[in-house]
Order: sequence, then C-alpha cells, then structure tokens
Amino acid sequence: MVKSLYLIRHAEAVSAFNSSSDYSRNLTDEGIIASSQLGAKIKSSGFVPDLILSSPATRARQTIENIVQAASFTVSITFDEDIYEASVGTMLKKVNQISSDIRNVIIVGHNPTISFFAEYLTNDLIGNVSPGQLVKINFGADYWNMVSKGSGYLKD
Repeated sequence: MVKSLYLIRHAEAVSAFNSSSDYSRNLTDEGIIASSQLGAKIKSSGFVPDLILSSPATRARQTIENIVQAASFTVSITFDEDIYEASVGTMLKKVNQISSDIRNVIIVGHNPTISFFAEYLTNDLIGNVSPGQLVKINFGADYWNMVSKGSGYLKD
C-alpha cells in the first residue's frame, strides 16, 4: 500500500523584526491567502489526510488551520512541539512512529528542516521550499517505520 506524505512549509509570516518572538509570528495577508489557496488545491486533488501533524508555532498553526478550512477536512490536527525547530532526525522519528494503518499524512513545519527532510527522504535536489509550498512524497512501504533515507519518491 502506497503511503503519501505532504510536507508543507508554513505560509509567509511577518518579519521577526515585527513580532515579539519567532514562535508567535503571524501570517501576512499574503500568507493567509496562499494557505487557503493551497487548501483548495489539495481538496481538488482528491487527497484526504488520515493524520495531520503541525508545529504549534503561530504561523504553522494558522497555515494548517487555513488549509483544513479551505479543504473541508474533518481530521483533527495534532500540534507537536517537537516539530518546531526539529532536526531531520527528529522528523524521521516522528514519521517512523506513525501507525501502519495511516496512509496519508500532512506535516507542517519550518525551514530549513522541511527542505532538508524532503531531500533526505527522496535523494532529490529540491532546494529551498518556499513559504506555503508543499512537497508530496510517496513511499512503497507498508509501514511508516520502513521510511528511511532515499526510500521515498518525489511526486509533486
């Protein structure tokens, strides 16, 4: 059974200079629009997640909430503190812990980790994932704990 992972970098946020802390940075107006448009695009693709994991930082939270609203997903969001400032190793551990009955997953996080993790999983040169962009990766594995370096293939 194919497993699908959508890695999403949070949408455009206000500058760190305009916020009291990095953690509490809000989305810009453009970020709000872009994340809603991304949700509509995901909905039109027919993709429905079984699990959503997100950094709890304000900009990531707002991004996934806009996506969920625009896509009309009914799945709940798990906000995981470990995703904020996560390393590639931490992200891999999170993916490897996903139950095998889960097929489709969205993870919303931050750069550079989202970009590095996508490259790690696919062995593809992806470069910088821009704010509000997603990377879709498929795996031929039956179990998430089989996901490892280079085991995925870039789908979108």
